[in-house]
Amino acid sequence: MKRLLLLFTLAFSNVKSQELFLKFDNVTWKELKVLQKDYLQSAENLSLNLNCPDSVEDLKKTYHLYYSRSNIILGTYYSWDMYLNPDNKFCVVRKISNLVYSTSTETSEHILSVNDARILLSASNDFRFTERGLNNELYKQKALEIYKHNNKIATELSKKYGGINRMWKFVREKRPETWKTDFPNYYKNISAQDYYSFRFIPDDATILDWFENYFSQEQKQELIDRVANPGFTESNLELLNKTWKLKSYQFYEQELIPVPENRKYHFYLDGASLDLRGTVDCNSTRGSFSLEGYQLKLQLGISTLMGCITSKEQANQWINHLNKVKVGSQMNTAIKPTLNKSAPETTEKIENKKDPSLNSEFDIIEVSQLLGKVITYQINNGELTLITDTADMLIFSQ
Repeated sequence: MKRLLLLFTLAFSNVKSQELFLKFDNVTWKELKVLQKDYLQSAENLSLNLNCPDSVEDLKKTYHLYYSRSNIILGTYYSWDMYLNPDNKFCVVRKISNLVYSTSTETSEHILSVNDARILLSASNDFRFTERGLNNELYKQKALEIYKHNNKIATELSKKYGGINRMWKFVREKRPETWKTDFPNYYKNISAQDYYSFRFIPDDATILDWFENYFSQEQKQELIDRVANPGFTESNLELLNKTWKLKSYQFYEQELIPVPENRKYHFYLDGASLDLRGTVDCNSTRGSFSLEGYQLKLQLGISTLMGCITSKEQANQWINHLNKVKVGSQMNTAIKPTLNKSAPETTEKIENKKDPSLNSEFDIIEVSQLLGKVITYQINNGELTLITDTADMLIFSQ
């Protein structure tokens, strides 16, 4: 059974109508039940109980959760739990998540009939797919290709606003009290089932759709004008859109220390999106920045296995995780020396008080950088010198 690729246009208010997004025609649960009904593994082979309890509540009283699983079957996302009884027989509980962009964490659960459980598990095992010309991996491959195509279009369409991150900054600026709920409320009718079924429509496209409909033309034009006319000074332009590599550094009037060749420290400031991207050895960091005169204000994040930490709350969660797993050696918070009085007057002092909630065995190095840092900079003969609020000096070159 061959499925077709369909073209459709997302209804953006101010987007060219000819800009098309690709959509993959997935097999829905209703269609899968018809498609798989004559190609089923037996209940015995799947160790299914023929008489499961009537409710999930009753099931959980007498069965124990053996394992949970999720899979994308012919383009549709499924999630289910396998409950085992004392006779080593399973009941299958399918889970349909709450609305993707909802603040709720509710998930609906229902026990599948024996026949529906056989359909789901057989299809998940690609049972007799080959003889019918079905290829689950091909579906995934096509979905990935479509995702990349759609993401490219969404990226191009958002450029006039400075990119998705710049749009989010604008949203937070204009709606500081409601921005966290406005986006979920706009998409409150998108269920997780539908979202994951069509997840090759990138989040960037979804956010762009919302942004176009959320703000007035006058407000959107304000952001467009900002991007087109950022008001950067000549010195700002020297700093932007270049990759700067750290050559040497100096901690509070100590000796200048060269960076070993095998160490990699560099960053890039995107003038359109006002995003910062960087690398510290094998780790990446990202954040945002603003420029005013010869001051560079950074709002940095720290890259971890849990993602990029950009807030104190996330930092605390990461610390708690480290304490639970006891991984690595103890990390000590950097000591902040007294501000160098000889540093330029334009350097703003940032308080670096240790959060009482960080009294744990593991701390995050330089947690203060999550709060933002104001740095003065100067560029001479292709070299960039940054002077931090602690009078540390870092020298970069292109």
